[in-house]
Amino acid sequence: KGAIIDLYDVKITSEQEAIIKEFLNLQIGKKYDYLGILGFAIDRNIEDSNRWFCSEFVDKCFDVGEYTLVPRKNESQITPELLFQSLAIKPVYSNFIKI
Repeated sequence: KGAIIDLYDVKITSEQEAIIKEFLNLQIGKKYDYLGILGFAIDRNIEDSNRWFCSEFVDKCFDVGEYTLVPRKNESQITPELLFQSLAIKPVYSNFIKI
């Protein structure tokens, strides 16, 4: 077995970083948004401000810090693929490790 480890970099200011960290701390304890994921399957926007799915959460964090990762879509419509395709995210390291 093995895994590919990828690291990415986003250039933000220290002020943006502080805003994002403050937002992150406010989200501690919130649950995963399974209904939001279902929204992709049925092509409907299902949002719950007390729950997040991964790509939605990542985009919202940067949006709060006034940094655009994906040209404006509603956070609940952000897929991992859209984040991966973002020109704002730069790969810095990739390595295959044995587990």
